[in-house]
Amino acid sequence: MQFIDVSGRFGVALNRHCGFPTAAAVLGHLDHLGIDRAVVFNVEGRESSCPFVNRKTLEVLERTPGAAARLIPAFSISPVMLGADGSVAELRRQVEAHAPVLHFTRGLSGYYLAQCDPIFAALGDLRPLVIMDYGDTERQDLLETAERHPEVTFLLTDTSWGRMPHVIDLMARRPNLCVETSWLHTIDDLEILCERFGAERVFFGAGERANNGAAIAALLDAPLSAAAKAKIAGGNAERLLGLPPRPDLRRGPSRLDGNSLWQSLLAGRPLPAEVIDVHGHLGASGGYVVKRNDLESQVPAALAMQQRLGERTLIVSGLNALIGDPVSGNVELEQALTPYGESFRGYFSFNPNQAEALTAQFDEAFARPFFVGFKTLCDYWRLPITDPRFAPMFEYANQHRLPILHHTWGGIYDSPGLFTDLALRYPDAQFILGHSGGGNDGRREAEVLAAANANVWLEWCGSFCSTIPWEESFTRVSPAKMLFGTDGMLHNPVWELGRLLSLDLPEAQIRPMLGETMQGILARRR
Repeated sequence: MQFIDVSGRFGVALNRHCGFPTAAAVLGHLDHLGIDRAVVFNVEGRESSCPFVNRKTLEVLERTPGAAARLIPAFSISPVMLGADGSVAELRRQVEAHAPVLHFTRGLSGYYLAQCDPIFAALGDLRPLVIMDYGDTERQDLLETAERHPEVTFLLTDTSWGRMPHVIDLMARRPNLCVETSWLHTIDDLEILCERFGAERVFFGAGERANNGAAIAALLDAPLSAAAKAKIAGGNAERLLGLPPRPDLRRGPSRLDGNSLWQSLLAGRPLPAEVIDVHGHLGASGGYVVKRNDLESQVPAALAMQQRLGERTLIVSGLNALIGDPVSGNVELEQALTPYGESFRGYFSFNPNQAEALTAQFDEAFARPFFVGFKTLCDYWRLPITDPRFAPMFEYANQHRLPILHHTWGGIYDSPGLFTDLALRYPDAQFILGHSGGGNDGRREAEVLAAANANVWLEWCGSFCSTIPWEESFTRVSPAKMLFGTDGMLHNPVWELGRLLSLDLPEAQIRPMLGETMQGILARRR
């Protein structure tokens, strides 16, 4: 199966990070992951002169060894270029010489897609593909422009989670709207999109460097036919852009070829390692588009996923306890999952709004084997982790050496920096920083906190929201401080696992993250 990544990018942007400063860096990433070709745009085109950037892009690709065969330019467009004599004619010549791919962003001035109508009209006979970040769309503008230009295909990138209901509605209204896969990390994304719209409207995207091989693993594992997977992987791009198949294409050797964990995942075999997923959720969600949205239907799916991955234990918190009544929610979770033994263990959700009732349950709840620690969700509760009502939880965790999984993100409620004094005050409590701080600011705080405290740990899932490569982060904090979690069964465990196993790290450094380190944390309990 040949992969064509339609979400490629390179360059140095004015105010946005790009993981690939050069075209050569893109080629190295493609080699690492085993991707054949990529459609790439120069990120300078977000704010700079589009004709200037497009010329520069072609010059860069021409002088970069191997780029001409494997990198397909996406030409930046903006309504500003309409004022420059000959710019549209030049764009047409460039498109005709390479491929009919355009890239639109709203730029510094917040342009609308409709302002590019003259460009679409001038190139309409070439049936171009217009790539744009979902974040650069305005709903009515996109719908109206897509209706005026049915010959143009509009491809939305960076779509998932809260964006999915909007994207599904947009695709239902306009048949010339499509999506790429780089951020499709919710468990049923690919299946739902293909069922609703067909595989022809889904294109493979690998996304930023922080995503690593997540989209590859998720596509190969998806419950789709081989024909559908082939269309998504590269067939749709070949068809739409008129690209000839390239069975003779030579790419560099993949550094993952000898990685038994990565190869097992792609082949659908259980991993040859101890696997404990430290960050799971079960229960009804109002924020995710998923096929199984209640605890009863999620349990058999989770058990099947454990068998698929060779996973020993999924440690979960109950969504009903986190976003509803924690007192009854914790009880409900334990009663539902206890019959499955070691396959599931639980976090006792501690919302300090119910601190008195929850504290009264500690001894009874932790006398049984199901609950192994606590869970907090301060961003959603709108309560800072420094709220004094959390004290009973911290004291109990410290006394019994229990882990606490904290949702962490940048901001005023649970940014990792807020845990500095708490980690020192409760040295025997084990602080797990869920999502490793989330975005770039949170990641940097999480690195400092974990490096400085023996009882602070990083957690994997959702950390793709930071553009800082983990290979870079691990120069500041030891890989031994990382724990594997997925946010399943909301996130797709295979997507998150694919992102982890395709890190450019020795396999021996990744193995402890999968379960051995967490096993050691759980063994500290007293």
